[in-house]
Amino acid sequence: MIQLTPDEVDNWGRATYSEQMHLWDKNSGVANFTSNFSFIIYSRGKDKYSDGLMFFLSTLDFPDPNPTNGPGLGLVSGVQMGQRNFLNKYQFVAVEFAEPPPHHTLSSPELCMELGNIPEQRLN
Repeated sequence: MIQLTPDEVDNWGRATYSEQMHLWDKNSGVANFTSNFSFIIYSRGKDKYSDGLMFFLSTLDFPDPNPTNGPGLGLVSGVQMGQRNFLNKYQFVAVEFAEPPPHHTLSSPELCMELGNIPEQRLN
């Protein structure tokens, strides 16, 4: 079990693989991999709690979110998302698992795919 963030607002955490991974075939240029994981967002009975997580692939030099204001689920900040230079320099692909906030009209969590500077695409 990994608990990534303490019980406070606008905080984030990361668990990263300890070694560099090569994901694509050099001859074809095609990347393909399979990943399985499970997670629980536990609210401890509170109305305010974590809103989700992202599984992401990026370059080794991918920076921390700055400021840590929440909209990028610990991957990027709202400020960074608005900076074209940032998005061009730091390429990433992410799958977002977002829990709807309490009293929200969604009845189930949402699943989104994000590709760097391409707007997110809801998958469910």
